[in-house]
Amino acid sequence: MPATLEYLRPQTLGEALMLLRRSDVRTVPLAGGTWLVPRLRRDVEVSDPLADRVDAVVDLADLGLDGIDLEGEPGVGWVALGATATLTQVAESLICREVAGGILAQAAQRAAPVNQRNAATVAGATLSASSQSELLLALLVLEGQIVVNDGEPRAMSLHELLADPGQLAGGLATAVRVPWPAARVGGGLARVARTPGDAPIVAVAAAVDGAGRRLAVGGVAAAPLRLHLAADEDLERALNAALDGVELLSDWQGSSEYRRALALVLSQRALDAAAG
Repeated sequence: MPATLEYLRPQTLGEALMLLRRSDVRTVPLAGGTWLVPRLRRDVEVSDPLADRVDAVVDLADLGLDGIDLEGEPGVGWVALGATATLTQVAESLICREVAGGILAQAAQRAAPVNQRNAATVAGATLSASSQSELLLALLVLEGQIVVNDGEPRAMSLHELLADPGQLAGGLATAVRVPWPAARVGGGLARVARTPGDAPIVAVAAAVDGAGRRLAVGGVAAAPLRLHLAADEDLERALNAALDGVELLSDWQGSSEYRRALALVLSQRALDAAAG
């Protein structure tokens, strides 16, 4: 890490926002640190190093943003995951195990080895995750939102924020939330990876309810692909139409053709799990 890196640990959200907004000091928030800390070091090779671009970190540990709660009432309320709640908390949460077949808890369990899950946080894993992240896919298929505080709390679609991260400028993510359903929502996950411990090559999250079927497909393009299907809509036709409109990934783990074929197989598996 840079020798002059300033470490700050505010006690209130207002103080944290004030520190993050300093125009003369390049400051970033610090939660679990699993993504940020390696990028601040000069002795390791990582993508997107930050050692020369950050002057200070603001530790969010004392702000009380680590709860997992139900807010409001079913049908109009939310399942709220605090920004600094760890992936282990999500994996073990009874609330997360009940919503949509438990796909939030399952995705958090799959996200990383146990030591990393004990440190990695909801907001960090969501905002820094790749398109293959099953937690990100589960949040997207459940119509997830980010709650951002820039003096006043406001919520925005997670999908919209990922498309334009600049919307977070000047604010701090305090929670990730999904609707608290009034009726049953089925959820399913499907993946293919080189080994059970590896990140998936292609992964799919699905949700099924009275409004139809929703899919979030990761690993086929730079960003997750989202589909909303009517109950009688043909999956293969809809998925192919969506894939025709994006540049498909192709690398040593799998060609674009391989990923395209996997997307269909895994989408059907995830939908079957969600319906079953």
